[in-house]
Amino acid sequence: MQPPYDLKFRGSLNALMLTVRKRVTLATNLIHRFDDPQVIDREMRFLRPFWEFIQTRQKLNRQRYWKARQKDLFTGISKKPVRQTPLIWLPHRDVICSALDDPNGQKRAIGIGLLRGLDIVIFNFSTLLSRSHYALGIQDPESFQLVTSEPEEDGSYQCLRSTLHRRSAENNEEYKIITTRFILPDQEEIKIEKDFSRSTIDPDVLLRVTADRSGRERGPYLLEYRGRQSELNQRTGRLKVSRL
Repeated sequence: MQPPYDLKFRGSLNALMLTVRKRVTLATNLIHRFDDPQVIDREMRFLRPFWEFIQTRQKLNRQRYWKARQKDLFTGISKKPVRQTPLIWLPHRDVICSALDDPNGQKRAIGIGLLRGLDIVIFNFSTLLSRSHYALGIQDPESFQLVTSEPEEDGSYQCLRSTLHRRSAENNEEYKIITTRFILPDQEEIKIEKDFSRSTIDPDVLLRVTADRSGRERGPYLLEYRGRQSELNQRTGRLKVSRL
């Protein structure tokens, strides 16, 4: 069954981030005003993912970071490895896949570290969108699609989040599978799926760097990571590069 997507938001990606930032500012002000555990717990739901998101985003959106990657990961590759978007500076898929096509141990760890940064920024951003559903007019905070309108872009950014509720066969406990997709105007896509069936704090992670299937040209490469959240944090797990 297709989730009930909501398309009420109209604005650029910059405007979307500004709306979320205003909601985080409101959360900070409410915590300062009310010495109430319920208010603090509720508003911290905005602050925790926001600070993880913003700190990692600031790191990835720096020339110094990408110069270091150019030296240790993209050595010998002439094409500029990074594209700059309002949300996050993203590596070109063909460049990162070429660098990791036959990675040694050091390159593999660096590549997984880069994917970990994408996970922190994009998954936490979609979490913030979910928790800002009143401010954004989202009807279902667990399953939605926000499409931006970019005044100077040929296309739009798409931020999608879907949540499946399942029950385990062993003890009939409910768990979630949360999928986040961030699609660029040229149909480049980051997809992150987290399966909480084995652990509520250490989910299985599937992260793909590819192109949206509806796009005309998908490109030759697929970059895929599989592992537990703890493995991704430690820069281990299974990294696969394949041609589409």
